[in-house]
Amino acid sequence: MTQLPIFAVLDDLRSALAQNPRVLLQAPPGAGKSTQSPLALLDAPWLAGKQIWLLEPRRLAAANVARQLAANLGEKPGERIGLLTRHDNITGPRNQILVMTEGLLSRRLLENQEIPECGLIIFDECHERHLQTDLGLALACQCQELLREDLKILLMSATLDERWADTFSAKKVTSEGRQHPISYRYLGRQHNERLEDAMASALRSICNEQTGHILVFLPGVPEIRRLQNRLQDIYGDNNAKRILPLHGQLSPAEQQQALAPCEQQKIILATAVAQTSLTIEGISAVLDSGLERYAALNPRTGLDELVTRSVSRATAEQRAGRAGRTAAGTCYRLWSQESEASFAAQPPAEIETVDLSGLALALASWGDCDPTQYLWLTPPHAMRWQQSIELLHQLDALQDGRITPGGNAMARLPLHPRLAHMLIRSREQQQAVTACAIAALLEEGDPLRSEHPDTRIANRLHLLEGGHDASASPGALQRIKQSFVRLKKMLNASGPLQPEACGELLLFAYPDRLAQKRGEGYRLRNGRGISVRDNDANARHEFLVVAQTFNNDALRLAAPIPLERIRALLSTQIDEQIVVQEKNGQLHPRAQEQLGALVLSEKHVPLRADDIRNHWCNVLQTEGLQRLNWDDSSRNLLKRLQLFSAHNPEVPSFDEADLKADAAQWLGPFIEKNLEQIPLQQALMARLPWDQHASFKQQLPEFFCLPSGRETPIDYSGDLPVVEAKLQECFGLLNSPKLLNNRLPLRISMLSPGKVPLAISTDLDHFWRNVYPEVRKENRGRYNKHPWPEDPFSAEATSKTNRQLRNE
Repeated sequence: MTQLPIFAVLDDLRSALAQNPRVLLQAPPGAGKSTQSPLALLDAPWLAGKQIWLLEPRRLAAANVARQLAANLGEKPGERIGLLTRHDNITGPRNQILVMTEGLLSRRLLENQEIPECGLIIFDECHERHLQTDLGLALACQCQELLREDLKILLMSATLDERWADTFSAKKVTSEGRQHPISYRYLGRQHNERLEDAMASALRSICNEQTGHILVFLPGVPEIRRLQNRLQDIYGDNNAKRILPLHGQLSPAEQQQALAPCEQQKIILATAVAQTSLTIEGISAVLDSGLERYAALNPRTGLDELVTRSVSRATAEQRAGRAGRTAAGTCYRLWSQESEASFAAQPPAEIETVDLSGLALALASWGDCDPTQYLWLTPPHAMRWQQSIELLHQLDALQDGRITPGGNAMARLPLHPRLAHMLIRSREQQQAVTACAIAALLEEGDPLRSEHPDTRIANRLHLLEGGHDASASPGALQRIKQSFVRLKKMLNASGPLQPEACGELLLFAYPDRLAQKRGEGYRLRNGRGISVRDNDANARHEFLVVAQTFNNDALRLAAPIPLERIRALLSTQIDEQIVVQEKNGQLHPRAQEQLGALVLSEKHVPLRADDIRNHWCNVLQTEGLQRLNWDDSSRNLLKRLQLFSAHNPEVPSFDEADLKADAAQWLGPFIEKNLEQIPLQQALMARLPWDQHASFKQQLPEFFCLPSGRETPIDYSGDLPVVEAKLQECFGLLNSPKLLNNRLPLRISMLSPGKVPLAISTDLDHFWRNVYPEVRKENRGRYNKHPWPEDPFSAEATSKTNRQLRNE
């Protein structure tokens, strides 16, 4: 056997696992960690005859690793090496190592939390951070801490930073790699150049330079199909080349064609399945599109969507490494070296991008739905976690935060909680076969191409009964049929398909995606809009259940549902409310059946006093207090009350935000017909406790009595209250007045007899002594009919002229 780099650290690995419950093995691609480490641990004393479970992120990787492990033992899978995936079950009583995909671990842990048959769980390529990796690791660590002190956990990857060792308290073992030299060529791509055009042009040049096989990375299956067609046109008659796709939707036999040795030059068009855990012999060059497709939750619609993005720098290096596994190679990159600086350093973990309802359901079934009780490299985001909890309540999986019997049943099905709920409820309706068909379709993907104008799910089910559509993908259809058979066997379901039940069954899965016709499109229950294509047969229905949309919020898959079935199935979620609408100053009350943003039905009802009050209070909540009939007096009163409240903690707040929030309490009793007729000052004073009225009027009076005897209003609209008065009316006012029990100065704005401001002061002693002589000098000639005494301190305040004073 070829001496692999991993052999140098196998003794260290055995020792680390003997002494530590968790170990981290970091080994570069090609070191042999996946195919040698599990075999080296088979005779470990602490294993005590228990199995090693080796988790792989993808079915293709799991199958290839199982075959290689078995080959290293001179066996075939099924003897000491077992293989377990969604489509493969090659296991037997002699299995010592069980290779499985990640999702199977969490289901096994939920079935038996102690997993007594397992002694070591190996998480291979855990850096990919799939949601199932994070879930399985969280449950395995808690199993280890609470139930199985003897259980060991091994984390393996080429790139793991120190956070892994710190978070999981893991002992680290590092292996040297065996990477052959790789040269890099940056090809760039024109901004408006189609991807398949740029890739086909690049491949023409690469094929002239390279004699070995070429691995091409593309974001998804549609791009692979388009490029494959282009290359078939170019190399169709060239027997020296084979153009082979490699992606997760192919059958195992089709995938093996891309991996098997071949004398012809292979051009392998692959998705991310070829990034890790695979060594394809003879690859001398990699052509990387720089794009990848990943699942992400769209917060605007609440739907998971496939999104195309630039790869991270770490992913680009992973892809490049495929060219240096067996010999020196070249990596051609369809971007410029300058643009690479804008790439993210690492790809985001799925726990940061996808729907978390399956994760939440698994934790609830495990026993504790609080995510803070588990170990996470990246904890779930609080808001998105709460949205998942709300969805599980809508799916009847949780009640008052606790898992229901139905929720436990859903958690044990190898499906998303939506589809699991649909299958469970379909049994009650005798529609299990149709539910299995829909679940298979939604699991495996639409068999019709994205440009197909028909969005009806029922038409897809027709293909399962032997129907024909020229645009259907044979490979996708075959996978759906296989999944359909598997689900029917799981539910022991039989009978004919019932396409007319599609809408009802989809509603079990997607109660939050009910949509109602609105104009040329539809409105979802959460209020977002969905557009439909011209001539879409679904568009003639009032209500649809939406299963999938495109990135631009256009309908992709849906089924109609009658209103009476919505009422029957979602009766506990429908709200009956009286809604009052305002038109031309008149109020029109309607009784509405509401389901989120959808109005299922409405009818006119008589106008009641409570309806009027509720309507106007809602208007104020939405539009604010400016809708009220404010005049200068009511604004001045509000300012007085705000000042009083600010300086008296026992008094309710009169800030506008608090008044708006509490409008129903203080305004409600005064609303009779409309907002304009509310006695606003009376309503404001009613909010002030009765025992505070006298204190309020004493501390912040509405009027100020001048030395002349006249009462003048106090203006509270500025930063300090102010009164205006003729200067002559202020003679004898020697000390500046203060309000709020001498805590708030009152400004005096002194006017000329012609009502022109002469001075504004809060320090009258200073004004009379230092400012008044100059004011007197400038104004007594202009206003000679009015008194301007030299001594303002002893002068009598008056509003009269000199003549009026002499005539007295």
